[in-house]
Amino acid sequence: MDINLALAIIGIVVSVVSFIYAIYVTNQSKKEKELMFDVIDPMPLVDTIPKDNRHSIKIIYERPNQPSESVDSIFLQFLPFTNFGRVPIRKEDSASYDPLRIEVQGGRVLDVALASVTREVSRITLNEIKQVDDKTIAVIDFDFLDYMDGGLIQVVSDSADVEVTLKGTIVGMPTGIKKVEPEKNSIIFPELGCVIPLIIQVGVLVAVPFIYRYITGNWRNVWLLLLPILALILPIALIMPVILALLNRKTIQFPKRLSPPSWYNKRRDFYERSPHRRSR
Repeated sequence: MDINLALAIIGIVVSVVSFIYAIYVTNQSKKEKELMFDVIDPMPLVDTIPKDNRHSIKIIYERPNQPSESVDSIFLQFLPFTNFGRVPIRKEDSASYDPLRIEVQGGRVLDVALASVTREVSRITLNEIKQVDDKTIAVIDFDFLDYMDGGLIQVVSDSADVEVTLKGTIVGMPTGIKKVEPEKNSIIFPELGCVIPLIIQVGVLVAVPFIYRYITGNWRNVWLLLLPILALILPIALIMPVILALLNRKTIQFPKRLSPPSWYNKRRDFYERSPHRRSR
């Protein structure tokens, strides 16, 4: 067999194996628990008219079986959470010392409620709201969270400055619960899954001339080795952007059932465009 043809075949085999390994590492990385959440910016439901105005509006907030409260403003925001991992999160995976919970800090919290869930069978519930120091805490109870299972938490407060977050320790998630970061949504390949095949490929390409020198005993016509190497690299260079584009198409998207109500999104868009909002 011609030496150039043999080296080209070896290069192609190594490339295919490296690509398969990258896919394998990617798939393995998905087989884990991955509880993630997002915090949607607060949107005012109602504001009082400034006291120096000739008229005034008094806001009374009422809850079932609770005394009414007088407030100056009412803000509404949502927190969706979902298990994006392929491994189910079970009730016993939530550490008893550090359970899965909603924490709200800053401002006065008027209500924390479970707005919706992906599946009723998960038995997601929100325990009684408690005040601990300067934080409002509500523990989240559930039977299990399968892949793409989760809930939507609704927080009502009297301030736009409240900080809402999801906290807790989940067994099997040493890196902790993650908040969705927009700039990281398109990351699909784990770093290791990309680097190792790349190193192998570069190493093989660098070693080819030396293998040729070892077999033939000279460097004569070594430039001919560029032909099969180019034949190998060129298709990969053309195809890889397409493959990456298809893979990176997948972003972190919460289930539709965990989306805020349509009226909330419309009103929030109007609020974001309003001069009052821009002047803040």
